[in-house]
Order: sequence, then C-alpha cells, then structure tokens
Amino acid sequence: MLKNSLKKIVKKAGIKKISDSALDELCKTIERKAKEIVEIAKERAKKEKRRTITAQDIRYAKAIKGK
Repeated sequence: MLKNSLKKIVKKAGIKKISDSALDELCKTIERKAKEIVEIAKERAKKEKRRTITAQDIRYAKAIKGK
C-alpha cells in the first residue's frame, strides 16, 4: 500500500519514472523514520502515564528527530 501511495506522490512531484529499487529504498527510509518517531512518541506517552499517543506526542517526536 505504501508503494502505491509513494508512486502517486512521486508523480505529483513531476517525476515520470522511478525505478523499483529507488521506490523500495524510499519506502524503507520512510518506514524507518516513522518507526523512530513512533518509538519516541510512545516513550513520551509512557512517561506521562498515558496509553494513547497523541498528535502532540508525534509533533514532539518529529522535533526531537529533527535535531
């Protein structure tokens, strides 16, 4: 499913063709970054004694990963 979504994004960016290996690499990179962000968000929610990750937790995690 992610690959199909990425193909649409790539086409909207004006790229006519993308190799399967480039698409696979892009997919892996996005999945890895998403896992890192979710892990940080999970730890923040846990620290605040919550079981639900909020949008604020995700924003916090993105800010931390950006540093």
